Amino acid sequence: MADLDRANERASAAERESEKLRHQLSSVSASLTEGAGESEMDHAMEILQRSTLEAELAAKEKEVREICFQLQHFIVNIGHRPKMQI
Repeated sequence: MADLDRANERASAAERESEKLRHQLSSVSASLTEGAGESEMDHAMEILQRSTLEAELAAKEKEVREICFQLQHFIVNIGHRPKMQI
């Protein structure tokens, strides 16, 4: 059962991190839209930051998918274990 709890904790943490990165990406996108008069260097830095956030978000989403798969695997294994008789 400890594996299941750890998988749930990891899934929750990854989902929170994923949501945080989505929010950051949204903020960066909004600031890019508003800042039409910025210098080329600032614009390039923001694009790089957004690219980094997108990569982090993709990595977190992959981690969430893997954790969900592990969680499903644990649930299936728990369901197939014979019940202990007391």
